[in-house]
Parts: sequence; structure tokens; C-alpha cells
Amino acid sequence: MPCYEVNLMTVEFLLKNIDYLREAISALGWSVQEEGSKLYVKTNYKSFVIDLETSTLESNRGTQGLVNQLKRAYSSKVIAATAKKKRWVMKQTSATIGTLRKY
Repeated sequence: MPCYEVNLMTVEFLLKNIDYLREAISALGWSVQEEGSKLYVKTNYKSFVIDLETSTLESNRGTQGLVNQLKRAYSSKVIAATAKKKRWVMKQTSATIGTLRKY
């Protein structure tokens, strides 16, 4: 691959609530800037763009781990909000495992 070639990846990011996405980005300590229908997300050393109209995320190939972190943070915000709304008790047993109970 030539050194001047840039490989981009596009990830479908099914967004239902933009506020949860902003909370997830803040929880990760990243910054976000909104311009029109696009969110420009900056981490400590990488950046990517989320198109809110098409629910897609575009970034360089080397950011897959960061994209996965964002997806997990967004999912946990959605689960926490749903648990609160339905009055379920959420117990986090590890970074990726938790249980929900209704008493």
C-alpha cells in the first residue's frame, strides 16, 4: 500500500437517542463538536465523524478499538436509562457483564 493512501472504514451506528451518545462520549473523556447533522469526536490521539442523518461513523482503519469503546459506552447508557425507566435494579459485575432485576 502506498504511503499516501488512506483507508477509511464506515460503521453503521444505529442511534436512537443523541443525548445518550453525547453522555457516552463525555463519560469516555472525549470531546465532541456538532456541525449541522454531523458530530466530530476527538479522543486523545484520534478523531472520527458521526453522521446523525445516516447513523454512520467514519474513521481511519486504526480506530476500531475506539469505535468499540464508544459502542459499549452508548449501550451502557441506553441500558441504564431503560432500567431506571422500568424501575429495574442494575448490578454491574464486570466491565462487560451485568444483571437487571425487577423486585
